[in-house]
Amino acid sequence: MPLGNVEEDDKEGMRLVDGFNQWMECIQTANETHHIAFMPLFGGTLVAMTKK
Repeated sequence: MPLGNVEEDDKEGMRLVDGFNQWMECIQTANETHHIAFMPLFGGTLVAMTKK
């Protein structure tokens, strides 16, 4: 997840922003057909999905 302000000419920072936005779109789409749960872990998050 990107933190803070990212300048548009910061290619690495924008890559993180774009990846995060794609992840959010994936979760929003999947939420229509699946139950989704999140469990924070050290260094990441475990995601579980089951069909509704």
